Amino acid sequence: MHARCLPAEGAPAGGDFYDVAETPFGVRAVIGDVTGHGRPVAGLAGEVRDAFGALAAHEPLLEGVALRLDGFVARRCGTACECFVSAALVQWGAAGGQALVCGHPAPLLLAGDGVREVPVLDGALPLGLGQLEPGVHRPVAFALAAGESLLLYTDGAIEARDASGVIYPFVSRVAELVSEQPSSLLAVLEAELLAHAGGTAKDDIAFLHLQAEPSPVPTSVPAMRGRAR
Repeated sequence: MHARCLPAEGAPAGGDFYDVAETPFGVRAVIGDVTGHGRPVAGLAGEVRDAFGALAAHEPLLEGVALRLDGFVARRCGTACECFVSAALVQWGAAGGQALVCGHPAPLLLAGDGVREVPVLDGALPLGLGQLEPGVHRPVAFALAAGESLLLYTDGAIEARDASGVIYPFVSRVAELVSEQPSSLLAVLEAELLAHAGGTAKDDIAFLHLQAEPSPVPTSVPAMRGRAR
């Protein structure tokens, strides 16, 4: 597992975060983005990450994790929808893989034959806004074979623009770099994104690369946590 988090230019801390843990239900991971910038946003990012860590180990359904996180963010932010959290949650184990996105870019599945988006349901609202349309947080099954990997990322990676307004071709570059080692892949993406944006990130950026193990459920997956800081 490899990850990188970059705060936006001038921000003392960022609102992007990630967490990965082995649970009785398989390996579970989240990557998320709290709307806004600054220390209060970074504080909420840490709280949501910690809440995921607690829920992932005890909530049997990935959908249940998302619903509880949605309620947590709604209570934390109040009823005026003053803040919300986009997030992508994934799980894989003996029963296969599941993905659930909440107003967030879909994870990418990296395989020997190329790169494709993991299937997700369209229209799921960010965490904290579920009361506006109940029942939208539902997972979709996908297959993850040994040797394949997942790349989770925040919208800063797909919205970076150069001085002319041209967006960095994130997905196509991932496809061209798919044979690289994970650490090299993330290093190249980070360097190219920063160069494309003129040397500094205009928005928080986070990447999380997860490699499938030969066994259905990895026997030792250390917790891996972080946020842009």
